[in-house]
Amino acid sequence: MKSKQCFGKRGDNTIHSDIRLRLEAYFLANMADKSNKIPNEDIHASLLEDQEIGLIMPEVVIPEISTITNWMSRRFRSWKEDMQRQSRQTATHYMEVEEEDNLDSSDDSQKDVAMETQIQDDDVEELVSIDDSDNESGEESYTDQDSTDSE
Repeated sequence: MKSKQCFGKRGDNTIHSDIRLRLEAYFLANMADKSNKIPNEDIHASLLEDQEIGLIMPEVVIPEISTITNWMSRRFRSWKEDMQRQSRQTATHYMEVEEEDNLDSSDDSQKDVAMETQIQDDDVEELVSIDDSDNESGEESYTDQDSTDSE
């Protein structure tokens, strides 16, 4: 029973590399100028003309129009997936750069807060040293905060 199975034996024909390069060129031309797309029938006719002129070797089999159509649709699908993947990578890279910028700015803000705290501590020490120099005379100075609060 297994000897009668025909897996992997369907469509032994592959598109020649010269033809594939030309199809790729037609595909890119269609993608570059979507208003002037080249129909698959014209692509097939152009390949046949190129073979008659001698630009394509006579041994190379020119694919049928349906094969060209299928190849173009598969290529478009893979191109679209590549573009989506590329846009995701770009978006991910943009988000990573933005996160790094946020981290850098938060580090800067933490440094600013630390600097402000240090400045405030220095001011307090300076004020304390001024108060200490006033109090060296032995006089005690205070303000009546209860009277200021009640007003």
